[in-house]
Amino acid sequence: MAKKNISPFNHIDSIYLNGLDGRFIYYPSKQNPRNNILVVYDIDSNIEKWWGLVIALSRFGNVTMMDLPGIGGMDNFYKIKKLPSMINYGNYLASFIKLRFRRKRLHLIGIGYGVAIITAMLQQNDDLVGKIISVNSINGYIHHDDFIVSKFNKFMTLINYYLFCKLPLSSLIKPFTLSRSYLRDKYTSSINSKLVKELGKNFIEKFIYDLEKEADLRTRLFIYKDLLSLDLCKKQLNIPFKQINLGLSNTKLANKFAEQHFKIAYRDYKFLPSKLVRKVPLVLNDPKVALKMIPNRLRNDLKAKL
Repeated sequence: MAKKNISPFNHIDSIYLNGLDGRFIYYPSKQNPRNNILVVYDIDSNIEKWWGLVIALSRFGNVTMMDLPGIGGMDNFYKIKKLPSMINYGNYLASFIKLRFRRKRLHLIGIGYGVAIITAMLQQNDDLVGKIISVNSINGYIHHDDFIVSKFNKFMTLINYYLFCKLPLSSLIKPFTLSRSYLRDKYTSSINSKLVKELGKNFIEKFIYDLEKEADLRTRLFIYKDLLSLDLCKKQLNIPFKQINLGLSNTKLANKFAEQHFKIAYRDYKFLPSKLVRKVPLVLNDPKVALKMIPNRLRNDLKAKL
C-alpha cells in the first residue's frame, strides 16, 4: 500500500443534509468495486477513530462511513431544534442512504450504538428494507437490558442529564470534561507512535483535540439517558443479521440478553464469535488489527457477488 494512502484525510468529504453540516469518508474497493458497505459507529466516536476498519473492509466492497449529528465533526440536532433521539438518528441515517446509494444495495455494519441506529432506521423506513443485504453488529445492542449498569450509575446518568443537558450549564462544564490534559491522557497510549510520525506532528492536535471538542455534550448526555429505556424489540425485520462479539474484557454488554433481543428484532439471526482481538484501541488505525475483527463467515458474505 502506498504511503499516501495511509492518511484518511484524502478520502473525507463534507456533506450538508437535513440542515446539518457534516462529513463522510468514502474508500473505494479495488477487489470488489460492485459491493457497497456502510459503517455506523458508536457513541464518542468519529471517522478517524475507525479508519483502520474502513481500509480493512475495503477488501470486500466500497466503504462509506459518515459522522453522526452531535458526534464527531458534525453539527448537532439542537441546531435545527430537534432532540438527539433514536427516531431522529434513524431518520438521518435513512436520508443519508437515500442520498448516497439511491438504487444500490448495501451491507450495513454497526458498532455499539450504531447497531441501535440501524435497527431503528429500518423499523421506521419499510421502503429501505429491500435495499439492505445484511445487518452486521460489532458489540451492538438494541435494548436497555443489554447493558451491565449498576443502579448508582443509572442514577448518576439521570442526574447528569437533568443538571447539565441544557444551556448554559453544558457550555460551562464542557471545557472541564473535555480538557486538553484529559484528552491527552485518554489517547496518548492508544495511538501508534509510528502513525503519528507518518501523518505529521499536527495529527494529535487536529484529530484528537479539535474533533473531540466539537462533540456536543448535550447530545452525549441525552443519549446516555435515552439508553436507560432503549427497546427496539417491538418490530421484527426480515433481514440477515450477524452478531459479532469481540472477546473484550472491558465490555459492559450482557451478551446473552443481547442475543435474545436480536433474535426478536431480526428473523434471520446468526452469531459469529471473534476471539482474535482482545482489546480494540481507542483509535483503530491499524487495518491488520481491524481485519481480525471480521470473522471468515462475514468476509465471505461481504465479498459475495450480488
